[in-house]
Amino acid sequence: MHAQDGNPAGIDANIAPATVGKLRAALGALGYDVIGIGSLPQWLQAHPDAATFLAIPQRTPDLVREMRAAAPRAGIVAVCADTPSALTYRAYVKAGASGIVEPDLPPDKLTQVLMATLAGFVVLPPRAAHSIVRRLEEPPGDLHLTARDKEIVGLVARGASPAAIAAETGYSERHLRRIVTDLLARMGVTNRAHAAAMATRWGLGGSEQHTREPGPK
Repeated sequence: MHAQDGNPAGIDANIAPATVGKLRAALGALGYDVIGIGSLPQWLQAHPDAATFLAIPQRTPDLVREMRAAAPRAGIVAVCADTPSALTYRAYVKAGASGIVEPDLPPDKLTQVLMATLAGFVVLPPRAAHSIVRRLEEPPGDLHLTARDKEIVGLVARGASPAAIAAETGYSERHLRRIVTDLLARMGVTNRAHAAAMATRWGLGGSEQHTREPGPK
């Protein structure tokens, strides 16, 4: 989305007044007419190409999804009120936010971030980007894999066929398919190729040695 004279920008009424002042100045320099709004999705339906700024964490990712559904082309920017966790950043971007800005940015940096965001780039604060990258390199904290689970995931990562994995683990192929389907769901992936990529990234697929455990036929 490119800034033009008269292009509207809506600012959530929940954003702190000091931050609103900074946003107004930066957006005004980019040619936006700033409007204070309370009902964001309804306003976006009438201004589908507009820029909108909402407060987090007072507003939820569900609101971002509703806003994105109402205006697929809009620039939707979440404005931090504090220091959200990496999970919060991830949730807002996944819900459809075009970017996240921190209110303590100096005016020149804020303008740069807004220019990139309103041009269609997803912009994150450095610590948020670093946190998300670290999370991609580690298994989710709630993913509890047994030694047998890790063995099966490692074999999948090395491209072993279902028959070969069944022979290695002692399971029947039918039972193995159920295990693999469950593992894919727990890993948050949809196919063996994605599971192999994530297993390699998490360091689960690099060894050729396994600990054999008896598996039921």
